Amino acid sequence: MFWSVKKANMKTFLLRFGITLAVLIGLWFVFSRIPAKETFHSLAQGKFDEEKFGELAMDAVFMESKELKSDSIDFVMNKLVNRLSEGNLFPASKFHIHVVNNNEVNAFALPGNHVVVHSGLIYMCDNPEELLGVLAHEIAHLEKRHVYERMKTEGIITLIEGAVAQGGGATIATAVGELAGLAFSRDQESEADEVGFNFLMNANVRPNGMATLFRKMKEETLAGYTPEFMSTHPELESRALNIESKCAGLPNTFVPVMSAEEWENFQINLRLAL
Repeated sequence: MFWSVKKANMKTFLLRFGITLAVLIGLWFVFSRIPAKETFHSLAQGKFDEEKFGELAMDAVFMESKELKSDSIDFVMNKLVNRLSEGNLFPASKFHIHVVNNNEVNAFALPGNHVVVHSGLIYMCDNPEELLGVLAHEIAHLEKRHVYERMKTEGIITLIEGAVAQGGGATIATAVGELAGLAFSRDQESEADEVGFNFLMNANVRPNGMATLFRKMKEETLAGYTPEFMSTHPELESRALNIESKCAGLPNTFVPVMSAEEWENFQINLRLAL
């Protein structure tokens, strides 16, 4: 999970997200031949169909925020992911990147290799390298199975399994609502920073975009806002310094992802799709 949102707004979002996803899960079980208890038992045993669960989570997201799609938006997002996959061990098609209409500066990963990017975050990015820093970081969380690990560590899987066994819809809503607000451990954050940095280097993308965006988050905090990223991804200042130190002395041979004009047109097209 990433970036900026006021605390009150995030609590409201998580509550609505949880209720919506609980309803969708209920509908899924009504129309599915898979028994609920058996499904969540499989989840606890690591055999759950994360792809299906991710689809349910995305349905809940889309009920809260409109997905922004057009030929121009899809072209640029595909271009960014294709570039990131260059030199790395994953195909671009492995990950599903969704841009949604939400002014809060935020992005987060969900089970099933989904990454949700708010339009507000894209507007904050001055260049595509900053957005790629976000994507690299979130994809690193997915590649390293951090989302699933945090679900287990925080007891969300156990909570859902118990709620299904007892028919507790409200408990399910609470459990799945927490999914969008999971905070990663310090070790997981460090690993995602390191892996994301290497993704960018392997793709010949200037890797300091993540650090410059971290500093923008810091500036927002000083201006009176509380970045959600700082609650789920702490220690932005030290992490920005770490990335900058890794960038120091690197040869300036990185290939631009796109021109400044192309990036500006992308942001304009994003606003036109609202």
